[in-house]
Amino acid sequence: MKSVALYGFASISRDGIWQSTADEVWSIAWAYNYHIPRLDMILEIHPIWMQARSQKPEFEKVRHHWEWLKTNHTIPVYMTEVRPEVPRSLRYPLEEVQALLPAARRRSVFTSSFDFLMGLAILKGYDRIEAYGFEMGSDTEYRYQREGAAYWISQCDARGIELVLPNRTALLKKRIYMVEGGAMIYRQDLERLLNQRANQKKDAFARLANLEGQMKQATDEDVRAAIAREWDKQYRIAMVTHGAYSEIEYLLKEIDLDEPSDELTDPYGVIEQ
Repeated sequence: MKSVALYGFASISRDGIWQSTADEVWSIAWAYNYHIPRLDMILEIHPIWMQARSQKPEFEKVRHHWEWLKTNHTIPVYMTEVRPEVPRSLRYPLEEVQALLPAARRRSVFTSSFDFLMGLAILKGYDRIEAYGFEMGSDTEYRYQREGAAYWISQCDARGIELVLPNRTALLKKRIYMVEGGAMIYRQDLERLLNQRANQKKDAFARLANLEGQMKQATDEDVRAAIAREWDKQYRIAMVTHGAYSEIEYLLKEIDLDEPSDELTDPYGVIEQ
């Protein structure tokens, strides 16, 4: 059986790679900086050569990555095009991967690097695909990247490819709608409540900032002392609203990811029983 393990950076599920016996390990971007057992291929579909031109501090990691790509002579790197500066660059076979799909899906299901990795693994004929560290858990990703991931997971199911996902993952972990407790309605209620708490938190901290400004401008000691007492009260209110917001945020994450018991000896679901 020909197998490949895909390695992402989400800390909650990436360590399952250490229990993998896959023939190859593929990853993304600067995976060489991570502690993993091996690395056989990197996918880099971002325009790193353009981003690396920026001298902004937030692009420092990208600049280092571009320098690494130019000096790497061992690990194949799939990119949108062959770059002469990158000695091991290979063009990602997008058209061949798209040809695996119905025409109506050839543009809409490449929503993240995970989708590109899955498509390549299917194209290359792997019988078993393992995926670790891919959660699509942020607000932006949650809105559009998970549906692409779900599509490629279903492609494995339809083609008889064995797909291994960690038990500790948010991917495809929903309950059966209106059969197992109506979790979707419950999540919507929490989302509405989270929005309310966010507005309350914003208002509370805005009032706190306003009082701080008044204290700085006050010249009379009695007035400053009175404002300081109001500031203390408002500070406690702001902390309560922050805690209420954080609690709802935590509950939403619990719904998206059912935490396994600490007693599990195989939390990543890789060891065969």
